[in-house]
Amino acid sequence: MFTGIQKAIHVTNTKIALSRELDLSPSCILGWVQSGAVGIKYVLRVEALTGVPRHELCPRYYEGYTRDEPIAPLASLDEGRKALKDLVDAGY
Repeated sequence: MFTGIQKAIHVTNTKIALSRELDLSPSCILGWVQSGAVGIKYVLRVEALTGVPRHELCPRYYEGYTRDEPIAPLASLDEGRKALKDLVDAGY
């Protein structure tokens, strides 16, 4: 069974690609892989970019969280980039 961060890495193809998309160091992503969870500050951004639900990315804080509507699978990474840009522009 894959963790949420492993699923997010799979969507972007590599840890380095995910780190570039989020403007973080690869060591930060490695830390998430080792802990099994995304840092709480970045959960919404990773969710927007990859489509992996927040309760899988950070189960400690989002345990039991449900959405009214499921997250639609991304048609492409470009769609995720646009969603991420929208979140950043909104101040997240």
